[in-house]
Amino acid sequence: MGHVEDTLLRRHGDNLHIVSWQTINRQFADLAGNMLALIDVVLCIPATFVEAERGFSVMKRVKTDFRNRLKNPALQDLLRIIHLFPPEAEFDPKKAIDHWYNTRESGQRSTKVVDLEDDIDDCADLNDLLHSAAVM
Repeated sequence: MGHVEDTLLRRHGDNLHIVSWQTINRQFADLAGNMLALIDVVLCIPATFVEAERGFSVMKRVKTDFRNRLKNPALQDLLRIIHLFPPEAEFDPKKAIDHWYNTRESGQRSTKVVDLEDDIDDCADLNDLLHSAAVM
């Protein structure tokens, strides 16, 4: 056994399986800093590429032949919305609208009464896009 293994077993014994990686890094930084840095990198590599493949599938559904001129910033925004936000059926737009209406970043908001149904109908195309991309 190596020096690091002996020291770990001596210090932690039967509780070695519950010792955190941060504790090991702290205790052996001077002794094996380069090796620990390499192990940190290896531990960051995902075991599978499922998430990346899922992202490519969503991108192919969003950027179809009909939307082939979609530029990267718009594509990134749409993918971020699909990935990070709840499905359309679970989304309550009232909270977002209230938050926007109550923030005063751009001065006084209009006191005009807003009909949410009209606004939601205007966004039907975007909702259809997000729904079709998230469902598939």
